[in-house]
Amino acid sequence: MFAHSYMLQLSDNIRRSKEQSARNGIWMGLAPTSYIHSVDEDEQGNKIIAPDPNLAPFITKMFELYATGAYSLRKLRDELAEMKARTKAGKPFAISQLNKILKKPFYCSVMETKYGVVNHRYECLLALKHFIESKKLLMGINPSTTRQKQNHSF
Repeated sequence: MFAHSYMLQLSDNIRRSKEQSARNGIWMGLAPTSYIHSVDEDEQGNKIIAPDPNLAPFITKMFELYATGAYSLRKLRDELAEMKARTKAGKPFAISQLNKILKKPFYCSVMETKYGVVNHRYECLLALKHFIESKKLLMGINPSTTRQKQNHSF
């Protein structure tokens, strides 16, 4: 009986600790694409994640190109491959990876957690306007490429 109560309290303490860390803008888990875990600590003693100097410029460029509306995900993948952008594993980006990256607001100082959306404390890679434009395009809101309704006579 005592062990069960102890386990419940321990579980509750861990949950509250993770929730408080998320509210404070501390990222938990593996660093997002184009960020790396740093050995440095902030003033509170928390480990930090920093932009990957090799990959961050490619991610910034990817958002800028996609926000123009002139690039599809396939064309964007080809452009990144031409620029020699590689994942952490050393492989070219897949379209599904690009889609996930373009949907993630972490790159403009906002992180989504299961406890809500909060501002994080890490360096951002792009302006909010590029993320918003990319998000609109991913959702299919692009006035320059709206399809015309075709009337078929059959």
